[in-house]
Amino acid sequence: MEYLFVEFPEVRDVIANGKAVGPTNSTIFLGPNQYKIRLSGTGYTPAVQTVVLSGTTVATPVRIAFQLAPAAGAGV
Repeated sequence: MEYLFVEFPEVRDVIANGKAVGPTNSTIFLGPNQYKIRLSGTGYTPAVQTVVLSGTTVATPVRIAFQLAPAAGAGV
C-alpha cells in the first residue's frame, strides 16, 4: 500500500486515473503505480499532476498541492 496526501484550501474529491479515491487534506491509500491526479470541480491549478507512488509510508506520503485559480477577470 502507498500513501498520498493532496493539499488544497477546500475539501474536494481527489481523482486518480479517473476514479475518486478520497478527499483532499487527508492521507489516501493507493496501490503502487503512476497516477494522474486531479480534483473534482473547477477553479484550481494546475489542472492535473502526475505522481509515482512507491516506497511511501503513512509518515512519509507523497505530498502534492493544488491552489485556487484566480477568478476570471481578477486584477482587471
